[in-house]
Amino acid sequence: MLRKLNSDLFSRDRADTTREGVESVRVTAFRERTRRGTESNEARLVVAPGAAKTERGEHGNRSLCGSLFRTRDAFTMTELAVWFAIVATLSVIGARTFQGMALEVRVKRAVREAAALLEWTRWETIRSGTVHRVEFDSREETLTVLSESREDSGKESGEVMRRMDLRDRFPGVVIGSAEKTCRTSGPRQVDADGVHLVGDTLRFHPSGTVDRAGSIYFMPEADLPDQRDRMYALSVLLAAGRVQLWRFDPWQESRCSGEGGWVPLY
Repeated sequence: MLRKLNSDLFSRDRADTTREGVESVRVTAFRERTRRGTESNEARLVVAPGAAKTERGEHGNRSLCGSLFRTRDAFTMTELAVWFAIVATLSVIGARTFQGMALEVRVKRAVREAAALLEWTRWETIRSGTVHRVEFDSREETLTVLSESREDSGKESGEVMRRMDLRDRFPGVVIGSAEKTCRTSGPRQVDADGVHLVGDTLRFHPSGTVDRAGSIYFMPEADLPDQRDRMYALSVLLAAGRVQLWRFDPWQESRCSGEGGWVPLY
């Protein structure tokens, strides 16, 4: 009986010893793997000279190498200065481009409105049977429509029917021409006042025709005296009294000494 009891106690002690040994081996292996992994990660980091120094923070000593990989919550003053400089440069370029485009659109609107005024004059002349005269004043920048006779309409001679003031309606747009600009109708150059009409007037007859043909040129005042890229023009046809609009194209083949030519606007 005693021998059997001693044998059981010996077996239990041996089992406990074996179990403790296995656990110790597992812990040792885990620690070895952890140490090797840490050494491998540190070997992959490329640290600049002096980066191995330590700094003291709220968690004690730590390597500056780790601080290189932290996420920043703000920008430096240098980065902000560069960003503001880029934004300011783009804003200036965009503002100038927008102003140039806006002025060209204003010139186009002016020439279209002038063409609409001439078309209205033609149809009003046909409807009323009254001769109408259109005067172009490049000094006052105006287009004025007047009636010339007293007939069915009862209007007095010289009565102003309509008036278009470029300075008021389209600031910065003038009746004029850049230097060495060809006419829409031939190789001769446009006069500086931008009006290619005898007497600077047109007369519409009840038949719908006009007494003379010619062209009126519009451009931004800022482009005077030699920049013609944003010029527009309207021409009145003698036979039918119709109006044709033109746009200056600097890449078009020139008919005279200047560069560029005229292409139909529509």
